[in-house]
Amino acid sequence: MKWIGKNSLSDTSLSDITSVVAGTGLSGGGTTGDVTLNVNVNHDSLAGFVAAEHVDWAGASAGTIHATNIPALNQDTTGTANFAELAGQATTLATARAINGVDFNGSAPITITAAAGTLTGNELKSTVTGSALTSVGAITSGKWNSATEAIPSAYLDADTAHLSGTQTFTGLKTFSLPIITDGDRSYSLGGSLPGDGVAIHVDAFDVTDTFTSASGTAALYTRVKIERGRLLATNSSVTTTAAATLYIQGAPIASTNQTITNPYALWVEDGLVKFDGALTVGGTITGDVTGNVTGNVNGSSGSCTGQAATVATIAGLAPNTATTQATQGNITTLAGLTSFGSAGSTTNIVAGDLTMYNPVNDGNPRFSIGAAGAESVYINPYYDSGAQTLNFADIGTNTADTGANAGYLRFVVDGTPIYAIMDDGILLMDGAGLTIGNSTTGSFDVITDNGSGTTTLSNIDALDATTISTLNAALTAGDITGITAGTGLSGGGASGAVTLNVDAAQTQITSVGTIGTGAWNATPIATAYIADDAVTEDKLANTLLAEIDANTAKNTAANIHGSVIKLIPSDFVANDDGGNQKFGIGYVDNDSTASAYGMRGANSGTELLAFASIPEGMEAVSVHIYDKNDLAIEVFECTISGTTMTSRGTGNCGTTLTLGGGTPVESSAINFLAIRVTSTNFSNDRIYGGIVTIAAI
Repeated sequence: MKWIGKNSLSDTSLSDITSVVAGTGLSGGGTTGDVTLNVNVNHDSLAGFVAAEHVDWAGASAGTIHATNIPALNQDTTGTANFAELAGQATTLATARAINGVDFNGSAPITITAAAGTLTGNELKSTVTGSALTSVGAITSGKWNSATEAIPSAYLDADTAHLSGTQTFTGLKTFSLPIITDGDRSYSLGGSLPGDGVAIHVDAFDVTDTFTSASGTAALYTRVKIERGRLLATNSSVTTTAAATLYIQGAPIASTNQTITNPYALWVEDGLVKFDGALTVGGTITGDVTGNVTGNVNGSSGSCTGQAATVATIAGLAPNTATTQATQGNITTLAGLTSFGSAGSTTNIVAGDLTMYNPVNDGNPRFSIGAAGAESVYINPYYDSGAQTLNFADIGTNTADTGANAGYLRFVVDGTPIYAIMDDGILLMDGAGLTIGNSTTGSFDVITDNGSGTTTLSNIDALDATTISTLNAALTAGDITGITAGTGLSGGGASGAVTLNVDAAQTQITSVGTIGTGAWNATPIATAYIADDAVTEDKLANTLLAEIDANTAKNTAANIHGSVIKLIPSDFVANDDGGNQKFGIGYVDNDSTASAYGMRGANSGTELLAFASIPEGMEAVSVHIYDKNDLAIEVFECTISGTTMTSRGTGNCGTTLTLGGGTPVESSAINFLAIRVTSTNFSNDRIYGGIVTIAAI
C-alpha cells in the first residue's frame, strides 16, 4: 500500500506497509499478498450489549430459557411421557358432567330426551318428515311444496288476490301480458248498473299534482295511457296487413229481447277529442264538423251525411249544398290552411286586394312562386331586428341550373321584354333605353337604341373629372392624318415615316418636352433649376461624396451599428438615490453563474441610467434593455439646455418598449434620451446592456 499525497517525494517516512499484525479482538494478518483480519467475537463480553438480548444457556437466572424455567410436562427423567397415566385419564372423565340432567363420564352411552324449549339451533334434520305441530311461528323462508294439499282461500289474508269472489284492489298492480276478460255477465253482478262498465270500470278519483312547481306548467296528464309496442317476427320478411295499438271490433250488437237505438263502438260523452296523427275514416261522418278540415270533402250523399247531405259548419263555411259547393262567399278565416288547389290546375282568386301580413316580430314573410323552394322566384321583406318595421326587401330567384344566367330576372311591359338582371349585370333589350325625369320636369332620354345596334347618349350636362380624363384619353387616341412642321421645325408629312427636325438657327425656344436621351454640353445648369429630389449619390462628384462621408463619420457615434445604438455596461451610471452608499456601482465579472454578471448598483435604492444621443436626421423608435430580473424601466426625452425630462414610455427590461406609444422621438440639436432602470435588490439585480432602435426621419 502506497501513501498518496505527500508534499515531498523525497520524504520516505510514510512509504510501503511491510506487515499487518492482528490487534486486540482480531486474528490473522500477514506480510505479503492479500492480508485477512478476523474479529474474535465473545458474545457475552461485548460492551454495551442490551440486557436479555441473548440466551443464557448455562445459568438459571430469571428471564432466560433454562430447564428450571420449563413447566413440568409429566415426563420421566429421560423425557418420556407417562403413557399409562394418560391412557387412563383418556377413557373416562375425571369428574362426571351432567347432560340434560344425566351424569356422563364417558364410561357408557346415554340417550338424551330433551324438551322442545331446551333445543337450540335453527334447522330440523332432513329425515324429520312428520310432525304433530298445529301451529308455527313466522315462517320467513322456505316454500310450500305439497303436491296434494293446497292452501284454501280462507287461509289467505285479505291482501291476497283470489281467483274467485269479490275483492277490491288498492295500490299499483302490474300484470303480465295478455289480460283477457272472458265469460258471460249479468247486470246484477257486483250490483253495477248496465251503463257503468260491465267489463272494465275506471272509477272517478282525484289526482293531486305534487310535482309541478308554483306557476309552472305540466306537460301532460292522462288517466289511462296505452303505450305502443313493437311487433316482431321470428321469420324474415313478414308482412302484417293491419295492426292497431287499440282494436275495437265494433259497436254492441242487439241480441235477445234488445233493441239498440244508437250503437257506438267508441263513445266520448264530452270533452275535446284530439288526434295528433292522421285520421282515417272508412265510413261516414255525421253531425256538425268544426275546425280545420284537410283532404277531399266532396259533399255528395253517402260521403258527408247529416242535415240533408250537407256540412252545416266548417269554421264559417255556408252549408255545403249543391249551390254552395263551388262558391263560399263568407269564408273569413282559414287558420290552419296549409294548401289549396292542386298541381297542374288553375286556381282563381277573385278579390280586390290580396294581402299577406305577418304582424310578428322578425316575421319576415316570404312569397314564392315556382316548382319548389329550390326552383322559384320570391319576394322576401325583412323586418328590423326584434320589431315589425320594414328594413329592406329581397326580390330573387332560386334554381339548381348551373348554366350561364340561369334563373335571371326579366322585366316585361305590354308583352315586350325591356330589360333583364343577369348574372353579370343589367341587360337592356334591343330598342330599349334609359330615361330620367318626373311629372314636373318631364322626361329626358339618356340612352336610346334604335333596335339595330346604334345607341345614342343624350342630355349629359356635366361630367366628373374621372369621366373627362377617360374620354380625353380615348379621344386623343385616334388616327393622325398629317403632321405639319411648326415654328422652329422642318419636315412633316401625311404618310409613311414622318420626321420633324429642329431648326438649329432658332433661338426663341423657351420650353421643350421631356428630353429622354442626349448630353448637356452647354452652359452649366444653375442650382436654382435643379429639383430637390433630382440629386442622387450616383450623380454627385467624388470630392463632394468624400466631404459627406467625413461629416457622416463625425456625426456617427462608435456604438451605432446599422439601425440601432448599442448601450454597453459602461453607459450606465447611478443616480443620487441610496445616500452615502451609492458609490459602488460596478461590473460583476466573477460570479459563478452566467446570469449573475453585469452592472449592479451599490444600494437597493440606487437607480441606473443610460444616455443615448440620437444621430442627426434620425429618430428613436424603441428601447430594449437586457437584464437578469426584468426590472422596470422608463425612457425620458431630455435636453442639454434645461432640466426638463419628458417621459416617452414605461415598461420592463427584456421587452421592447415602443416610444411615445408609436410616436418616435426625432433628433434635435439639444435633445437626448435618458433610460432609467429601477433596481430592487442590488445584490441580485444585473444589467447586461441594451439597444435603441433608430430610423431615418
